[in-house]
Amino acid sequence: WFSVARAIENISIDTLWIHDKSDAITPYTDMEHLIQKDLPHLQFLITNGLGHSPYRDKGIMTEILSYLKSTTSNPIPTGPL
Repeated sequence: WFSVARAIENISIDTLWIHDKSDAITPYTDMEHLIQKDLPHLQFLITNGLGHSPYRDKGIMTEILSYLKSTTSNPIPTGPL
């Protein structure tokens, strides 16, 4: 019942969905149908080989920051907090 894949259709904010094809905890096949729906507020970043925690990858972090910079008018800090 508590499924992000089900709820995302009712969320209207811009969303970057990062999912790995080799995720053993949340299988890619469980959300793959959402790509076909072509929801205007969803942008997908599909990885392969990073598993359930692709956010640890520096390249993914760069993609996230780039996405945030493109969807917000507030500056994103890049230095130490």
